[in-house]
Amino acid sequence: MEVLKYRSVFDIIGPVMVGPSSSHTAGAARIGKVCRMIFGERPDSVEFDLYESFAKTYRGHGTDIALVGGILGMEPDDPRLSDSLKIAHEQGMEVLFVPKKEIADHPNTVTLRMIKGDLEMSVTGVSIGGGNIQITEMNGYSISLGMGNPTYIIINKDVPGLLSRVSTIFMKHGLNIGKVTMTRKTRGENGIVLLEIDDTPDDPEGIGGIVMFYSIQELVEQAKDYPTVGELMIATEMELTDRTREEIIALMERNLEVMESSIEEGIQGVTSVTRITGGDAKRMNDYIESGKFMSGETILKAVRNGIAVNEVNAKMGLVCATPTAGSAGVLPGVLMAAREKLNLTHDEQIDFLFTAGAFGLVMANNASISGAEGGCQAEVGSASAMSAAALVTANGGTPEMAANALAITLKNVMGLICDPVAGLVEVPCVKRNAMGASQAFISADMALAGIRSVIPPDEVVEAMYKVGRAMPQIFKETAEGGVATTPTGLRLQKQVFGEPEKATV
Repeated sequence: MEVLKYRSVFDIIGPVMVGPSSSHTAGAARIGKVCRMIFGERPDSVEFDLYESFAKTYRGHGTDIALVGGILGMEPDDPRLSDSLKIAHEQGMEVLFVPKKEIADHPNTVTLRMIKGDLEMSVTGVSIGGGNIQITEMNGYSISLGMGNPTYIIINKDVPGLLSRVSTIFMKHGLNIGKVTMTRKTRGENGIVLLEIDDTPDDPEGIGGIVMFYSIQELVEQAKDYPTVGELMIATEMELTDRTREEIIALMERNLEVMESSIEEGIQGVTSVTRITGGDAKRMNDYIESGKFMSGETILKAVRNGIAVNEVNAKMGLVCATPTAGSAGVLPGVLMAAREKLNLTHDEQIDFLFTAGAFGLVMANNASISGAEGGCQAEVGSASAMSAAALVTANGGTPEMAANALAITLKNVMGLICDPVAGLVEVPCVKRNAMGASQAFISADMALAGIRSVIPPDEVVEAMYKVGRAMPQIFKETAEGGVATTPTGLRLQKQVFGEPEKATV
């Protein structure tokens, strides 16, 4: 039975966060906060060693302010994040960012070296996409710490009987140990013990860290036993988390509220922090109201909505990652346009989001939702595909039709690179969200018309994964390829950061 990276629908529809990047901002903030928790207190100084994509885009993506915000105890949705460097200075905490040339196992890797008095500690974290993180090293010891379950970390002397004594203590306090990992370098020296606390009983259907469906085909088959794909996802989430149905729906309602508010804000006209982008959602809204458009009004409203959300994201406003912040405009853009076209009720909108999340989970676990791993096909491509699938079911289509809409979408975006100008989530990101939203409607209509993907959906997802793996790193969120290295792209880089960027292609 396979344990998957992404276990919850809220790994895909969420988190609610301050922009501009789920992996480089929300994920970085979570890494910082977890490191603060492991260290036990606020350090006096922190050195952040940044690798690959983190090293090359940390200023444009807000990774620096997010890491520091996390160390200060801030959550990804904390409005104070943008002021974290100033707050750190006021509190007397010294920070240093060191871009490294070495290749890391994952492109979104950072090592934090924390010091307070005589206490020193180094922790390495990885942002795997969509705001999700893993801790991979602590004081030179390789570990694997996810965020799925409460975990106790014990730095210990390697002596016989240690685990037995620890187990006894946990038993006395009624804690059930779900997983134990012990790491040491040499017998008799110091080591690290990780104890994950998991009170969920073993379940042959895949509960306790494993979702019940691993592929699109399994998702389609299991959905036959439920009124909708969304209901299957809710049932899965209930068993995974021990939350009630009401609690799970309430969490999704919070996400929906943020989507609505970000669209409303963006349509009014907003400008990014750098002033490179902004105002296009309002321009599109004015164009729609003029009645002179050539495309269909529903698609153009989805385009407008998608731009609106990502313009709010670019100004470091509050958005809901779906599945990432860089692609946060696609799903809300599609949903709100569909709500008006199909007269969707509140419950139907919530079902739409759970349906999209279910299909998104499969893509995330079998390919990637990180631009640093798979290019923009993994971000806007995945967002467009899961939106197309949800559109089909919202308009009365079958789960199989929804799967075909997903496959049709992914085939059209396959190979799409991630080439953020100046390392910012602005150009070409904002307009790609618009295109992703429009494409979702076209793919959905094709599937609803009975058009099938000749290549099965699961094979398309696998192909996207292989393309992402083969894609040169300069095209995966490094600002070293594509439009980022055009003369204008390099000029904007210098305009924002005051230093030239060498073209590599």
